[in-house]
Amino acid sequence: MKKYLLLLSLFTVSVLAALEITPEKDQHYRRIDDEVIFHIQLDPGRGNCTFPVLVEGNRDIRSSYRISADKDGKATISVPALRSGFIYVQVSDNGKKAAAAVAVEPENIRPGRDISRTFRNYWTQVKREFDIQPVRYQINELPNAKAGFKAFEVKLLLGGEGKDGFAVLTMPAKAVPGRCAARIIYQPAGVDYARPAYFADTLTLVVNPLPIKHNGANMSQTIKPDGKFFRYWNWGANDLQKNCFPDMLKRAYRFVQFMKSLPEWDQRTLVVFGRSQGGAQALAVTGLDPQITMCVAYVPALCDHGGFAAGNRSGWPHYYRLKEYQDDPDKSLALTDIIDVSFFAAGITGAEVVVSCGFIDTTCPPESVYAAYNMIESENKQMIDDLHSTHSTPKSTYDRGEALISGHIRKMQESIR
Repeated sequence: MKKYLLLLSLFTVSVLAALEITPEKDQHYRRIDDEVIFHIQLDPGRGNCTFPVLVEGNRDIRSSYRISADKDGKATISVPALRSGFIYVQVSDNGKKAAAAVAVEPENIRPGRDISRTFRNYWTQVKREFDIQPVRYQINELPNAKAGFKAFEVKLLLGGEGKDGFAVLTMPAKAVPGRCAARIIYQPAGVDYARPAYFADTLTLVVNPLPIKHNGANMSQTIKPDGKFFRYWNWGANDLQKNCFPDMLKRAYRFVQFMKSLPEWDQRTLVVFGRSQGGAQALAVTGLDPQITMCVAYVPALCDHGGFAAGNRSGWPHYYRLKEYQDDPDKSLALTDIIDVSFFAAGITGAEVVVSCGFIDTTCPPESVYAAYNMIESENKQMIDDLHSTHSTPKSTYDRGEALISGHIRKMQESIR
């Protein structure tokens, strides 16, 4: 028993020994003009020392400096809440880092730029062309599908190599025409493959974000220097012909039209889902197609590219960091307007929408996500705030999203059962 208590004591000490920063009284939501206080606890034995602090959130409070801890390793930092947004504080000490963030009237966050005429004209033309053209594709059945299902490789014919889209479709082996819900899954960045996903009584399409055959090796084309799409997210910050995202979003939209063309679809239930880059695609196509009935987008990317110029943190891929943007911000912003998910979100009026953000996410900062979320006009929307998450999605959020999707499908299909 003594040995057990000793081990428990050591475990407790190890947990308490971590570098910590927390908002005062865990108040993660504040109002403009509040003084936002963060409490810091260094590792035991790290008292009477100084350590660096990074404060971000908007241009008015962005700074980096050093502060001092008392003899017990405790310190306090106070940051004024000057406008709506997020206050993000990161501390570093003894080889460790910790961060915390507070939302300041997040319901009032808006994109840094107005929806441009360029954006409207570009996507109006894309939709006009796609809507009058039949969906052309090749489909081949794949071996080794899960029992009770069929699986297919789908190739969308959109103009040849570098343009065509690839995905994997699964459906119940005994699917009845007009009876299946449809679900499309969009992939996050750095993924160059699509693997089958199986959901009961559902047509499920997993879309490759890049024009690569569905079974490519994970990330081989995107993160290796010799890969064909190495770091594609940094291409063409001010060159429409080089930027990968307009074509990616076109393929995402065209795959929605493909799903709607399948005779097994119930003609009413259409769910899109994605995380990060996948969340961006999900929101974008929902803004383009009013027949989508539900969108689930976790920590979506491509939000509020103009936020940095307005003093906020923009979402991934952070074009403002690139030389092309710095050399000619106006030219870059004119291009990135075309792929700003905040603008697509404004077209979402009727779908059920679930969005999540991580309060300490520096890849897709929460203010960029809220900039898009607040543009959604649908009354049936909800934001999941993951207060302690970086650019990741907790299992609890995934589980909540899956439960909402299941409930949505049940409700939509009640009249055809």
